[in-house]
Amino acid sequence: MMKDENVKKLPGYSWVDVDNKVHVFGVEDWCHPHKKEIDLNLDSLLGKKVEAGYVLDTESVPLDLHEGHKAIDVFNKMLVQELKPNAITFINLLNACSHSGLVKKGLSYFDSMEKVYKITPRSEHYSCVVDLLGRAGRLEEAENFINKMPFEPNAYAWCSLLAA
Repeated sequence: MMKDENVKKLPGYSWVDVDNKVHVFGVEDWCHPHKKEIDLNLDSLLGKKVEAGYVLDTESVPLDLHEGHKAIDVFNKMLVQELKPNAITFINLLNACSHSGLVKKGLSYFDSMEKVYKITPRSEHYSCVVDLLGRAGRLEEAENFINKMPFEPNAYAWCSLLAA
């Protein structure tokens, strides 16, 4: 049985304490309407954790999205410790896959959200997949993905495609 009590959440990010280290999963979308507020809250949280004696594992803090394999490693460690991922966890995982060229992995994680983890993908997740496909040069597939969204595509989805 998976434990949810070890995953702490605030709007825009979540974090996990593993081996006296803080692993953070936050919004990395620079267009996110609450990005500044989220970053301020995150800075405050991390400062309090350091004061309490925790170590910030900078390799797991998603500042460098080109480290997709490290993000996947942290995700796998969460699963081994029976920690339940949430929607924000998947946003970061999909972004890391996108920026690292891990298309098959990213698509697999997206598919597993509902099937395995019972998390309904939101518009942010769909936009991450559009970005993933677009960065890989799969523009037609990205456009088809947008057109098959179960809701009206937002500006982020189209911006992700245009940025590719």
